[in-house]
Amino acid sequence: MSYIRYHCMDSGSEEDGSSFEGAEDKSDTGGSVQDEVREGDFEERSDEDFRTQILLTLQDIKAPSAFAFSAVSSSLPNPGLYVPHHGVMGLPLTTSDAQKIIREASQSPFGRGEETIVDTTVRKSWELKPEQFSLQNPKWQGAMKKILEDVNRGLGITKGTKKVRAELNKLLLYEPGAFFKPHKDSEKADGMFATLVICLPCPHEGGKLVLTHNGEKYEFETSASSNYEFSYACWYADITHEVLPVTSGHRLVLTYNLIQQTDFEIPPYELALEHAKKLSTLLEDYNLQLEREAGDNKLPPMLLHKLEHKYTQANLRLKLLKPKDSAHVRTLTQVSTKLGFKVYLATLELVVNTCDEGMLDEYKLQMLNNMVDLNGKILTKHFSIPKGALLDPTPQDDDNPDGEEHEGPTGNEGSPATFWYKDTVAILVPPSKQLDFVFKFGFKGKLIRPLFYKLIKEFSEDPTQKSKLRQLCELALKQKPKGYRRSDVSSKPIPPFFKKALATALDEGYIDLLGEACKSRGDRILLKNARKIGHFVANNGISKLDDKLLKCMQGSSSVATMIEFLKLVKAGFSKIVPELSSAERKSFEQWLKEAIFLTVAERSALTEDDGKSLAQLSQTMDWDLFESKVTQIILNAAKVVRKAFVDELMSIAEQHPPEEQLSFISKIKQKSELNKAGHKRCSSMVGLPAKRTC
Repeated sequence: MSYIRYHCMDSGSEEDGSSFEGAEDKSDTGGSVQDEVREGDFEERSDEDFRTQILLTLQDIKAPSAFAFSAVSSSLPNPGLYVPHHGVMGLPLTTSDAQKIIREASQSPFGRGEETIVDTTVRKSWELKPEQFSLQNPKWQGAMKKILEDVNRGLGITKGTKKVRAELNKLLLYEPGAFFKPHKDSEKADGMFATLVICLPCPHEGGKLVLTHNGEKYEFETSASSNYEFSYACWYADITHEVLPVTSGHRLVLTYNLIQQTDFEIPPYELALEHAKKLSTLLEDYNLQLEREAGDNKLPPMLLHKLEHKYTQANLRLKLLKPKDSAHVRTLTQVSTKLGFKVYLATLELVVNTCDEGMLDEYKLQMLNNMVDLNGKILTKHFSIPKGALLDPTPQDDDNPDGEEHEGPTGNEGSPATFWYKDTVAILVPPSKQLDFVFKFGFKGKLIRPLFYKLIKEFSEDPTQKSKLRQLCELALKQKPKGYRRSDVSSKPIPPFFKKALATALDEGYIDLLGEACKSRGDRILLKNARKIGHFVANNGISKLDDKLLKCMQGSSSVATMIEFLKLVKAGFSKIVPELSSAERKSFEQWLKEAIFLTVAERSALTEDDGKSLAQLSQTMDWDLFESKVTQIILNAAKVVRKAFVDELMSIAEQHPPEEQLSFISKIKQKSELNKAGHKRCSSMVGLPAKRTC
């Protein structure tokens, strides 16, 4: 019999060396992750299944549904830009050399109808025509060959690529304030189908190239790499584009016309766009279903698309993908940007341990390794695979293994063997699950640290994202340490991500989340922040925060902690509002008198110690208020709690309890029929016979 285990191999190092649930914990798979299933139980899906539809649509995409492409390179040679009378211009371009070019240049014109005119309110830049300069480095021709290979791949040109020719058009120089308003390129030569621009090293700010087509936008930012690197972009000739104003420095650009020759085939962009639209509809419906199911976990919280080629960790990034894989991932990225999905890359690895060659008795372990963003930045080393996440459910070991290891001579019957299968996958995380994704769809301390800190920074700085900020903090504060037990949780170290989430929550006024933090990390969290809460209440008013404070207290483990918390909150409040006669102080004091009882009434169960703590309140409160608030709470409590309460109350009163207390104890006894053996002293003092209870 064969089994497969989908499993997370987290190492506690992902959060500053702290130990978390899931760190080498092979029993935990987190959330809806599939644990063990029979290999024969792989899900059969109909053609109507949304995952099948997404897979089939992707398989139809042979070229990227992109109308533009850009890249950055630090390895291109200096082209040897030569300007007559001034010699070869050094790169990065200096301000002095920029002025030399301007002295030889003219204002750039543009086409308006049948005319070519100069109007610096529409286009403001300097230009040199090809006869006014030259590129003297012989290695530049080889560099252009590489650039054209990238262009062909980026635009999805798969046939006739050797028939693409780049014809030098102009040298453009943008100084501060230079720009070009939205326009389309005219076809400047027979067979021209696209424009290529190469930005030479020349420090500048601004000057972003923005391209739009059919509601899609593509942005090419040259300033980020302008100091020492080359960047280049290309787009089809009918694409509307603009150059935003340069704010400082100079932007130096070579422009080329891309010419198609015989046997040249341009990919059908409109067809690719239809595929993108279909994917958009499918993914949008998938996310809506996730939002509607509200925790039913019938659908996977993310999707995995297996790529055609396999990539090493060094090559696991978008710009290094081979053409067909690049087409799929770029299309997914284009669609995802509009819908709010996030796209990542990872290695899907299956390890099969078998006792014999026939694999009749085998154990399988499947996981995601080395998850990266599209730029290749590592996010997490290991991640569990949610059930049903793969678009293609075909068993991974249907193919030949990528590696194998045998114990003993190869081929011996009964010799244990291990087989490895590796594939590269694109990961799609829907917007409704992105915050859960940060914590690997669970509450056991596992998180993708780079994403957490990135999101908490973004949400904190954006006023429109406050609801997401609260959700992120809440999820973080629900994360429990490894081996969680409420009784000893206070001995566990508090990891930095938890501290960051708590500090952010309190700064934003989400004080009710302190209760969640208390449940996860112990009463120390509540007490340590109590004075700060008091300050916050003093500055904002108790009327706005009473419900949040009550929720905050509900996270404590005992009534004694609640009482201590309220004392510290009062101390913090009094430091800000010391005047006893102030309206704010009176309102707060009145709330304090009732807060403990309101919170205790919401607890599902009380302990004996809670009963004692409630009795001790009689020493600091008006008796009538105490009796009116505590009676129903004690009557609803378990007998052991009632016994502890009455014993503590009698202990406080010693041998001569006030008549009002005796009357109260008598009432409690009569209504709850306290055990006779446990209350002989109480009964004799009150003067009532103790009753037996069953």
